[in-house]
Formats: sequence, C-alpha cells, structure tokens
Amino acid sequence: MRASFSLFASSSSSGSTESRASPSFKFTPAPHSGYHRRRLNNTNTNTNKNDSFFEGWYFRLSISREQSASLIYHVYDPDDRSSKRHSAGAQIIAPDGEYVYKETREVGKSFHAEGHELALRLDFLDDDHSEITPKIDEKRRRADFYRVSERGTKHAGYLSTNESNRNDMESEDSPWKSSAVLKYIEWDIDVTPLKTYGSGNGGGSAGKEKENDGGVSPAGWLTSLPLLEPHYQILFAHAIASGYVECDGKRTEFTDVPFYAEKNWGGGGFPRKWFWMQCNSFPQYPDLSVVCTGANRGVVISPGTYEDVGMVAIHYGDLFVQFSPVGANKSTKTNSSYVGENVLVKSTTFEWKVHPWGRWEVVAKGDGYECIVTGACEQDLTKCKTTVLRAPAPDTESGMLPLCRETFSGDMTVSLYKINAKKERKPIFENASSGSTACLEVGGGPWEAPWEIQADVKDPLAGALAMTDVNVELVQSVGKFFGLDVIPGL
Repeated sequence: MRASFSLFASSSSSGSTESRASPSFKFTPAPHSGYHRRRLNNTNTNTNKNDSFFEGWYFRLSISREQSASLIYHVYDPDDRSSKRHSAGAQIIAPDGEYVYKETREVGKSFHAEGHELALRLDFLDDDHSEITPKIDEKRRRADFYRVSERGTKHAGYLSTNESNRNDMESEDSPWKSSAVLKYIEWDIDVTPLKTYGSGNGGGSAGKEKENDGGVSPAGWLTSLPLLEPHYQILFAHAIASGYVECDGKRTEFTDVPFYAEKNWGGGGFPRKWFWMQCNSFPQYPDLSVVCTGANRGVVISPGTYEDVGMVAIHYGDLFVQFSPVGANKSTKTNSSYVGENVLVKSTTFEWKVHPWGRWEVVAKGDGYECIVTGACEQDLTKCKTTVLRAPAPDTESGMLPLCRETFSGDMTVSLYKINAKKERKPIFENASSGSTACLEVGGGPWEAPWEIQADVKDPLAGALAMTDVNVELVQSVGKFFGLDVIPGL
C-alpha cells in the first residue's frame, strides 16, 4: 500500500521509496537534541545515581488523510536499578490505529544515546520470542529494537508482542481491549528537516547550513536549568519523511509526508494535567506548522505549588512567532533564507478552555501579535478514532501510566494577527484549517468538566531570570575547554 499525502512531491509509483535525506545532508539541529543524563567516561553512570530522571521522544508521521503514525520512546532512572520505574521502552501507534507497547529493565545494557545529538537506540536483549511467529521473511532481523540516528534523520525498528504482553493490553479493564494489538511492527524511515524550531532552518532541498541559523528553545536559556521541569523542546517543527511502516504483513509506503518531532526531560514529575495540539499538514497552507499546549505543573523551587503554563508556536513561511506567559518580548532578524524573523511574545493574555474531550480553545495576545487556535473532534469516544497512550506520571515513582488520550483526525483552525501601533488587528492569515489531520490530546486529570484557565507563572525565580539572556553555547564551549560537560544534551 502506498500513501499519497505529500505536501511537497507526488508519491512514487514504484515499489521503492527515495528520500532527500542522506549521510551528507547538512542542517542546523535544534538545541537540546542530545540525551540529558550526565555521564562519566562515556558510560551510563551518573554522579548522583539515585537522582530521578526521565527523557522521552515523540515522532509523528502524517501519512495520509486517513492515516498517521507515532513513534514514542522513553527512559526512566537509567542508573538506579532500585527505582520502581527503572526502564526504557517504546510505544507505537500504527497507521491503522493499532497499538504496541514494550519496555525493558535492562537499561544499562540495552539503551544507548548520544549526549549532544539526536541519536538513540534500544535493543530488547531480555526478550523471549518463542511465543509468536511473526509473519515476516526469516532473513530479516528478529531481535526487537529501535534506532534513531544521523541527527534524527534515520529511523528504524522492529517490535513484536508476546502472549502475556497481548493479554495484559487486551484484559477486561484495559483501555486497549478494543484495539487491534499488533503481533509485530517494522519501520524504516528517512527524514529531511525543513524547520527545526525558531530561527533554525532545517535546510530543505538546499541542504546548506547558514550563519546565525541556530534554533531556539521554548523557554530560552532557562531550558538549561532545572527550574521549569519537565523541559520541552521541539526538534523538527516541520520535516518530510519517506519510507515504510509494516504491520503484521501489511506494508504502508510513503514519500515526502509531513513529519514532526519533540521531546521532554527532567528530574521532576510530569504535569498533573495538560492538553496538546499539533499540525504541520494544513492543505491550503503547506508552509504552516502549529503547536499549542497548556499544563498544570509543579514549581521546582516550591514543592506543593503548581502553576498553569502554556505556549503557542507558529512557523509560517519566513515568520516564527512563539507566545508564552513567561519571558520577555524579543524580535530578531536572521540570515536564514527560510526564516527571516524570529519573534518571542510575552503574552499579556494566555487563556484556554479545554473540554474533557472534543473541544479545545486557546487565545494568546501580546505585544504586536495575537493568535486564536481551536481544535475539534468527535466527542463520542465510541465513534471517534482515538487512542489511549501511556504517559509519564506526575510523581517520581510510577513511570508510564495510561493517562493520555489523543486523536490523529482532529480539526485545527488557526488565525494569526499583527497588531500595529494604533492597536489595529491585521490578519497575517485567518482560519487556516487542518482538514481533519491535526493531533489533539488531553492528559492527566480528572477531566470531569471543561478546564478553563488563564496561564499564570508562579515561579518568581524563573520569571525574573527569563528577563535576562545567557549565551548557553558560549558557556558550554568554555566548559569543554576545561573538559567539562556543563550543559548535557545541548
């Protein structure tokens, strides 16, 4: 089966797929693309081995109007075998909605990641494959694994389920009992970055690095400090992917389809409650990528205190605008031929109303810009194409729990306005519609009533520090001179 949802090129009619990505392809990676667990002597050993730690990666493919897929990886407390959540694993949503989840406690032997680039691998060394016979060519690799390499432009993997794993997911009280749990899934994907995040130009077909073309982090230099945990970084706001995903013998091939990637990490717990919207497959706006999120999270320096935070990030042609309730207004020009202006807006208004399921509404206003983002999908869960996902728990002991629900077939509508000196609102674009290709998500809870809030950052230290600016790359380079890895993952 070959998908034909390319926004940039038509699908190939042959049985093979070609990608623009290659080992010689150059682009400027987003900050914090690397693995953030500190290491000694290039091992998975930490100076404070009992410190809580989590890192997770999310990759999404918009294969067609009817099909999307996601690859989601995680690692917990990799250096502390006594931790209840000590593990590394993967969960996959396949193109037709099938679900697979697998993890291992053999983290030290199985999981490997690079400290300063997007590259990770997990080999399930302790698995027993005797219970099933996957319907694949015997010459193919049988050991379960996943791999992300070449700065995130190469993705491959193979995961199978055994009988006990399927029984657990299909039990009477399981949220996946009505899902078609796979016997195996295999994938091989090449990615061409178009936009990383902020001023970061992926390179596109030109494939050339530009001066002053480095990306940014949503929380700026504060992303390098343990203040706003869990940290958040968009890795590829916009990219295209080619390759295949095969599920139980059914192969879906695709060429130049929209691809998106992000990650979280930190030592604290995940937010107690959150929502998330994402789309980079707008039919009438192929150069538009939008991410919108809000969360109720703990304040690291004040245990027991929680704050509501949110963000809207819009990439549109040569313009990047980020709305956030923390930070300072900042506008810069770049030398990139693709992203000409970089605008960080401290929102004087950041409001949302999110229903338990089916409706998302966000308004953000600040100096010079305003945006309105709405999301909608079928409210009846028996009719909506939706999947329950495992997500990090808000504590530092529980690990991955079924706390999240998302759909790949949501409708997102976005409007962005420029506000001039006379306070007049001029549209940059209005009512850009995703056409049932947006990913819409709610997590945590309880979600017994609509969540209506105005974001309010309560961390005084974070708010004060956000008004300053620090060149973290300079700090890192000075540290390297003295043999120190000052900012892991940068």
